[in-house]
Amino acid sequence: MNDLFTDFKSIRNILVELNLWDLLDKLYKIKNNKRRNIVPEVIEFLYLNTLVYSPEYRNIKASNDEKKWNKAILLSINFHDKINAAWIDQKGPWIYLQKGALNQLKSGSVDYFRQLYRYYYIFSKDNIVKHVETKIDMSYKDFINCAMWLHSVFKMKSYCVEKSYFLQLNDAPLSDENITKVLNILSIQLKELKSTLKTEIKYDLDTFITHDYIHLKKTIFESNEKLYCLYPEQLLNQFTSGVYYLAEIFDNKHNLANEFGTAFEDYVGLILEKNKQPNKFKIQKEILYNISTEQLKTSDWIINADNAIIFIECKTKRLTIRSKKVEEVQHSDKIEIAKAVFQIYKVYLNYSKNLIPNLEFDSKKKLIPIILTLEEWYAGAPDFNEDITRLVKGLFIENKLDVSIVDVFKFHINSVSSFEKDVQIMTKFGFKEFYEGNIAEMKENFKYESYFKDEIYQLFIEPLENKKTTP
Repeated sequence: MNDLFTDFKSIRNILVELNLWDLLDKLYKIKNNKRRNIVPEVIEFLYLNTLVYSPEYRNIKASNDEKKWNKAILLSINFHDKINAAWIDQKGPWIYLQKGALNQLKSGSVDYFRQLYRYYYIFSKDNIVKHVETKIDMSYKDFINCAMWLHSVFKMKSYCVEKSYFLQLNDAPLSDENITKVLNILSIQLKELKSTLKTEIKYDLDTFITHDYIHLKKTIFESNEKLYCLYPEQLLNQFTSGVYYLAEIFDNKHNLANEFGTAFEDYVGLILEKNKQPNKFKIQKEILYNISTEQLKTSDWIINADNAIIFIECKTKRLTIRSKKVEEVQHSDKIEIAKAVFQIYKVYLNYSKNLIPNLEFDSKKKLIPIILTLEEWYAGAPDFNEDITRLVKGLFIENKLDVSIVDVFKFHINSVSSFEKDVQIMTKFGFKEFYEGNIAEMKENFKYESYFKDEIYQLFIEPLENKKTTP
């Protein structure tokens, strides 16, 4: 079942008869309908293939267009169901669920303030921001201001906006020059988008998986002096987390890996600081210590509570595109996480021997090992957790250490996005209580505090509030 183009042909034959602009209007309404019964992957699938196959004429609607469009939707849903069934048969239910989770992530809701400030904070570190600004040829803060302006218009106004609308302010930082630079980074001409998508889209088991497609890297397209953005949530991703790829920070030749990792660690410290309760627990940054002639360090952050000690290791390692494409995390990616888990256990073993200064061992305290990832890994899937556990135990055996600690003190892998919310519950109910209790019950009706509203207002909104920047 490697080539499913035959199944797709009936959908394509309908799309080539329908007007692109009418279909974009329909997709926009479907996408924003809270009662829709079409999953995001099918909407995205229709969007991509509409861009590729539907003609750009503007004619009077034919009387049977609605019937054709409804048939295209039904055929697409059936196509999706057929591929899902094959996924379950060939790869198992857990990998199928992970596929769905990663697809949902692309169009899922996010906390705007947390995501914006998180990446602004990380990319604003001295050497990183200098490199970013070299790549984008403008001030990073001006880039964020302009991108926020674009995002707010598409989010609040419409998916289709006259280009001239964005070029009317003539006030720094939202000058025509800056807006044009940002559009050059985040947008693409429709003709080029269609051409690239035609070569990217495949009709096989990965048909509904599009993590590396150009429409996510260029979320705005331009045609006839109009700008279109059907996915403003992806636009947010592109000018926040996407700067990592935009500035090629992953490339070792730029020598930014350590600084990027440190910036992420500092951000986690910022989150912990906002949740501190000195009367309930103590927060410590990593501690350097020596054993014989070897210098070692603890985890990046330590939380010392009355009944638990929490070691937090921060990892900026991102899933490879291959892992996202096949929806099954590759072995090399899992090894990176397993090494981080193993490192925490090793730190605990040294802690239990009182080898770490200013950190007195208390046998009554439960160890809670937490790996925090900058990216979402969906590590809660049982097969992923089992694989990591197996790899960690293998490292224990390889180093001739007792593996029982892995079963006694369970490790936890969380994205920073989920941790930012969960840590508020932990600090209220207790870290040990959180991981041993009914988490779902704790989360029910929990009133989360918002992060960074004041910071974003002071950084971006206040300097512009006297200017006409509201759409």
